[in-house]
Amino acid sequence: MVYNDTVYTLKTGSDCDPFIGDQFVRERKCNSLLNGAPVNTVKDQPVDNLSYGGKVGLSSPHRQVTFSCLDIADHAGTVGNGALI
Repeated sequence: MVYNDTVYTLKTGSDCDPFIGDQFVRERKCNSLLNGAPVNTVKDQPVDNLSYGGKVGLSSPHRQVTFSCLDIADHAGTVGNGALI
């Protein structure tokens, strides 16, 4: 599994600081985590996940406003069609 979560905040010197961030997850061949358990009544499907997203927002000492988006790519024939395990 590969995981990355990065956030950069621009310090403006005021009470409001804008920020931007990204996330990335890649998970493959982790079938041993399932220990032979069926998922959706199917056994021995491979694990193959690719998830990525981004966020932007404003942060202050008392509040934070964030807009974000996440995408999980489809992978036919895998656990949950590409689900993150």
